[in-house]
Parts: sequence; structure tokens; C-alpha cells
Amino acid sequence: MLRKFASANQVARRELTMQKDQREQKINAIRHDLVNILTMIRGYAELTLMRESLDPVSGGYSRQIVIAVDRAFLSLEQLSGLYSSATQADTLPGSEG
Repeated sequence: MLRKFASANQVARRELTMQKDQREQKINAIRHDLVNILTMIRGYAELTLMRESLDPVSGGYSRQIVIAVDRAFLSLEQLSGLYSSATQADTLPGSEG
């Protein structure tokens, strides 16, 4: 009986680990896509700022875009850190001490 419980516990732990890995892969894929999008937005705003014929109003808008994208990058890193901390705090049944 104890042996069946131990193997059921091992199966449950393995399944939880697989689910955690799948969630982590999805989060990383979403993060990667967002980084790509933000990089393109920032790049186009910087290209706009390089134009010599840029009027001051448009330049101000482009600078605000760059600032907003930089804030979005920071927020994304904070979210990644929160998710990472939360998943590291999770303990699987039977994995303590």
C-alpha cells in the first residue's frame, strides 16, 4: 500500500512539474513576442528622431514613444521577475526537506 502511494505521489509531482514547465514556456514565448514588438516600436521612433527635417512637435511625440517603450520594457522585466519568484516559491508535494 505504501508503495502505491509513493508511486502515485511521484506521478503527481512529475505531472505538476510538466505543467509548470509548459506554463513557463508559454510565458517565455509571450515575453519574447512582446520584446520584439517593443523593439520595433522603439526603433521606428528612433529613426523618426534621426530625421533632420523633423519638426519639434513630432520630435516630442517620438521622444514620448521612446520613453513609453522603455517603461514597458521595465514593466515586462518586473512581471517576469514576479512570475519567476512565484514559481520558485511553489513547492511540490513531497519535495520539502
